This record gives sequence, structure tokens and C-alpha cells, in this order.
Amino acid sequence: MQTLRTAIREGLEAGPREEQELTSVEGLRPWFIDRPELNQRVLSELQHFAETWCDRPLIPEIAYGFRLYRNNTRLRMHVDRSETHVISFILHIASSDDAEPWPLVIEELHGNTHEVILTSGDLVFYESSKVFHGRPHTFKGSWYTSIFVHFYPVGHKEVYDDYDKLYALPPNWDAQPEHHDQVPLEIYGTTFQEPTCPNGWCRTQDSIKWAGPAEHGYLKVPNGQTIRFTPKAYTCRDAKPGRSKWANEDGECVKNPYYMNVYCAKSCNACGKVSLND
Repeated sequence: MQTLRTAIREGLEAGPREEQELTSVEGLRPWFIDRPELNQRVLSELQHFAETWCDRPLIPEIAYGFRLYRNNTRLRMHVDRSETHVISFILHIASSDDAEPWPLVIEELHGNTHEVILTSGDLVFYESSKVFHGRPHTFKGSWYTSIFVHFYPVGHKEVYDDYDKLYALPPNWDAQPEHHDQVPLEIYGTTFQEPTCPNGWCRTQDSIKWAGPAEHGYLKVPNGQTIRFTPKAYTCRDAKPGRSKWANEDGECVKNPYYMNVYCAKSCNACGKVSLND
């Protein structure tokens, strides 16, 4: 973490570049500090954290950073790319001395909205292509920066169909509200907000609030429990023992790669492409 924090300070002294205009960001364009070698270190060295969290072998996609959000900006709610941003985490690096706490807002799959205030070194895991997330509160301070890290499961791309998400849309998804319980949406590119509600997101009014620093070696889960968390490199194994006949005789590794590469990774020889740590 000290290396990452030092890189931010050095980048600020050298002068960060201004990032391109983003529909997801309301306000000033973020600053950007380019340190691809540190991004790669985070992507490879922390991959086993994500694999332990989801109990799946993963393919690394990208570690994106360092983006520095600036004063009076908001990050609208959104979801990420469903092809590649399946298992994700945010590693918070640092913020300016004058920065106020700026919660990450996540609406999980049960419809509960969580607000998470991260301190330097905290990690938050989430399925970023499924759950709505953003920072709809207005940031107060000079700058705030994290690194965003994304993976997808082994076999995911072999069965991925980009049109599935379109077929899943209900026919009248953009119809105007008919009663007071329905809240209108404003769409900005691939992001959105609820303009009639405080912070542009209604559920911030009754959110579940979390705050770091996290306890080393433990993971807090949405139901409030704290559990032991011991990240380790994913072990090449068959999660469904006794299925080697499917792999070797029935050709299921090719016919059904998503299932087989995950649950029968050893029999399908899928482990060699699983992790940079192997």
C-alpha cells in the first residue's frame, strides 16, 4: 500500500493529466495518474483474494487506475461490462487531507442499499456487472482515489452472449411512472440516477452503513457477520469429483466449457489458464 500511496503523491507533484469526459461523472473531469506497472501488480498479486471470495478460478481482465475524483463531483449509479467485469473489487488507496468520507453505494441482489466508507487499504468485493453501484453523494475535498480491479470466471466468455441482457429487458422498461411509488430514471450513457430523490438515488435514505478500517484477516458480509478470510491461490481441483469420464470420454469440456472448466477444472486441464499465480 505504501508503494501505491507514494505513486499517487509523486503523480500529483508531477502533474496528473485530465481524464476524458465521462458520462458517469457529474462535475469536474477526474485527474488521472498513469502507472500501468502498479496496476499489473495489483491485478496479479491480489487475484487469489478474488478467487477465494468467489471460490472460482478467474481470468484477470483489468486493474484500472489511478483515477482521482475531484471536489464537488458525483459518480452516477451504473453496472459494469457483463462480458469481463464479473468478479470485482475496489482497493482504496488514499484521499486528500481535506477530503470528507465519501461512501461507495451498492444495491445488492436482495434490493438492500449499502453505503461503504473505505479507508486506505480497505477492499470491497462485489459483482460489478450485476449490482447497481456508484458514489451518488457529492464529494467534498481536493481528491479521492482507488483502483478498480476486474476478473471473469474461467469458461465465461465461451458461453457469453451479449444479446442476452437485451432479451431480458421488460417491454415497457422506459415507460413513464403511473403512480407515486414508481420513480423516474434519468439515463446518461450507461449510467442513471433518480432525479426526484436526495443524492439522485432514493435508497440512500434508508441504506445500511458500513465504515472501515477493515480488520486484517476478516471479511464483513452483507448480513453483518464477520468471518475469517484467508486468501490463497486457487487450487487446481475438480469441484465435482467423479466427473472425469465426462471430460475424457464424453467431450463435455468442449461441449459445456462454462460448467466443466469451473467444476471439473483438473479433468479438463483448465488450470493452466486460471491464474497468474500458478
